[in-house]
Amino acid sequence: NPQLSALRLDSLAEVGADLSLTRNGSLVSLAGLDSLMSVGGDIRISENNVLTSLSALGGLIVAPEDLSVQDNVALTSLDGLQNLSSVGRDLDVSGNAALVDLSGLSSVARVGGDMRFMSNPLLEHLDGMDMLAEVVSTLTVSSSESLTRVDGLLSITASLEGLRVHSNSALCQSHAESIAEQLNVQLEVSVYDNL
Repeated sequence: NPQLSALRLDSLAEVGADLSLTRNGSLVSLAGLDSLMSVGGDIRISENNVLTSLSALGGLIVAPEDLSVQDNVALTSLDGLQNLSSVGRDLDVSGNAALVDLSGLSSVARVGGDMRFMSNPLLEHLDGMDMLAEVVSTLTVSSSESLTRVDGLLSITASLEGLRVHSNSALCQSHAESIAEQLNVQLEVSVYDNL
């Protein structure tokens, strides 16, 4: 909805199914969702070209299915997700051209599926996810040309099915390989096409 500039849902506390906020070309913030405490399905926030803040989502503790924050070109941080403790399936943060850090994910301890950080060109490191201990499936970090460190992943203590770190043009290949060796990866390790 290119004309939608505000969400007037101040009393909304629960969404029983998916929550999808997509292609709202005039939506700057999610104000109006401040009372939201629960979503029953996927949470998708994508292609909102002027969205700069997720701060209204501070009431969410769990994302029971997929959580995707994709292609929001003006979004600089994930602040607003700081109370989120787990993601039931996949977590995908990709294609956010202005995103500079992941500290908004500071309370996430478990991702029940894949975790992907792809094509975030200003992201320099993966610090800020200090509580993250488990990613059940495959973790992918790719195509982020400002990324220089991935040691923020060392909080992960449980085993991963797979790890893919590739196509990050400022990330030292030997650093990425060293971090990969310190993680408990069961099936696939792919670290290539880094600096």
